[in-house]
Amino acid sequence: MTDTLDVLKAAYHLLDNKKHWAKWVKAQTHDGIPVESWDKRAVQWCAIGALERVIGGYGADMREARLFLTGKAMEMYDNGIVEVNDVLGYRQVRAVYRRAIRELESPLVREPPQ
Repeated sequence: MTDTLDVLKAAYHLLDNKKHWAKWVKAQTHDGIPVESWDKRAVQWCAIGALERVIGGYGADMREARLFLTGKAMEMYDNGIVEVNDVLGYRQVRAVYRRAIRELESPLVREPPQ
């Protein structure tokens, strides 16, 4: 999965239910034990952990999605996405994701076909 829009949509849907959201850790098990985002035992993720889960780790796709999401968080809340997640909360994380997705879906943002 390399398209930033697809990555953001998948991560957003991973956090559809607040029970699947985490604060202060990227991911954790049902028992609250911190694990890597891509660990099979993970059932809760922070905003960044959800991206990592979808992508399967780190890399160029992760950097691009994280930078875009952080940019939207800065525009909306004057904070990075980590601070929005850990300090402001679930509703704000979802709002940042929605704005990022909406902007990437906008025909004004897309690049013309080559």
